[in-house]
Amino acid sequence: MATVQDMIDMLQEIIEDGTSPDTELRGVFQPNYPLMSSSFTIYDGTQDSDGDGEQYVYIGIGDGYEYGPKKVYDEGESV
Repeated sequence: MATVQDMIDMLQEIIEDGTSPDTELRGVFQPNYPLMSSSFTIYDGTQDSDGDGEQYVYIGIGDGYEYGPKKVYDEGESV
């Protein structure tokens, strides 16, 4: 299970390793032929209680019209 803090920590580590905080953030999905998108939606689902006590933040990745690098799945760190 990944948390919001896990994502913040990973991005902070990348910045500390020398990547500019102004670098474009892209998402890839579908590991066999990774589709890439630079549009994201972050939805705070914590306000939508469905009665089970679970809270979630959703990250939606956009249109996916470009192919991204497969090595993201081969070498990347996921949470």
